[in-house]
Amino acid sequence: MGVKGVTLTELLVVIGILVILLSLSTIGFRHLVANYNLTDATNQLYSDLEWARQKSLGNAHRFGIQFTPNSYTIFEDQNDNNAYDTGEELETRNLNNITLSGYPANNRVLFTRKGTPSQSFTLTLTHNNGKTKQISVSIFKIRIQ
Repeated sequence: MGVKGVTLTELLVVIGILVILLSLSTIGFRHLVANYNLTDATNQLYSDLEWARQKSLGNAHRFGIQFTPNSYTIFEDQNDNNAYDTGEELETRNLNNITLSGYPANNRVLFTRKGTPSQSFTLTLTHNNGKTKQISVSIFKIRIQ
């Protein structure tokens, strides 16, 4: 009668296959998380642009967003000087692993009391893995491309 069991070679082969499968799933998971973070940041920025536009409609003060490469600040132009000044910020959002580009030359957009932006532009959000998404801001609408 023969001895039943698993040889060391068989066990090592199974462990090797499991290690390969786990490493492949980790790569896929990282890619999935990066795409989620980029989509989440794009949706949040779109929402904040729409919020600033809506708040400006008929309001005594204009609302806008000041951009930097890795963050943006939502502000209310309380002194009506068409600029972002200290003390006017409402909220600052950091974009972890995401870089902003394509924002206006003065690094900000202000919305008029009619809800139109101070200028048209296309923002590009780039994740560290190279994936990009864009938000287009025009006098007619704000949209994710």
